[in-house]
Amino acid sequence: VIIQAGNLGHPVLGFVMQHDYSSFYAYEMNGRKQFGYPPFSRLIQVTFRHKQKETVEKAAKAFAGLVHPFLDNALIGPAEPVVNRIRGQYLMEITIKCPREMKRIENIKQQLMDAVALFHQEKKYKGTVVIIDVDPA
Repeated sequence: VIIQAGNLGHPVLGFVMQHDYSSFYAYEMNGRKQFGYPPFSRLIQVTFRHKQKETVEKAAKAFAGLVHPFLDNALIGPAEPVVNRIRGQYLMEITIKCPREMKRIENIKQQLMDAVALFHQEKKYKGTVVIIDVDPA
């Protein structure tokens, strides 16, 4: 196996070289717990698409401002994804870390849907596509 790496001192490479799956698992789960990532939380990804880069950037920032009051520290972004343009449309993303309680997730999803409806009432953002993905792959 050939592995290309930018940081040869990264702990994961040590686990790989030692074939130490259990230590890798413990290391990864500790980091996920510390920073609140699955399986200790759930993620909701909100993706914005528009044919003009400036419009999608403004739209994502406006939406983030709209939902920030009820999401507070759970909001990550907006940011450009690694692949920031698909089929002639620019992309921006917001990630939301949610607690695992089903009631809270349903509440957040409803608030997001309400925010999308309110957001699309703004004439300048009507052409912006908003996609909400719970537990993105």
